[in-house]
Amino acid sequence: MERKIYTKPSEKVIDFLIGFLLLPLLVVLINAFSYRLWGFMKIIRIGYFHPIPLFGSTILGLAELALAIYLCIKRKYIGIGLLFTLVVIPLVLLGTCLLILAGMNLFKPFWR
Repeated sequence: MERKIYTKPSEKVIDFLIGFLLLPLLVVLINAFSYRLWGFMKIIRIGYFHPIPLFGSTILGLAELALAIYLCIKRKYIGIGLLFTLVVIPLVLLGTCLLILAGMNLFKPFWR
């Protein structure tokens, strides 16, 4: 796979949206299918814990991160969109939650 040379801005936007929306959606669907499959297997064998979906999700997440780094080299905007989804959005959500918790502690003396 050669490095992509973008000639139009629309190509950049399309590649960014592929990385931002399509690849994480595929990973979510694969995870949902694997959990559904192993949930069905758990119904068949009642009482057994199946760690396979947890390990599968972890391996799939690491593979997605490796794919993002690889795509940053070959197709820049797909990699940027995927890294934005995997890194920036979770950090923004974490910061928002921390601000909300800090605000709740600030007004704690007024609660009864």
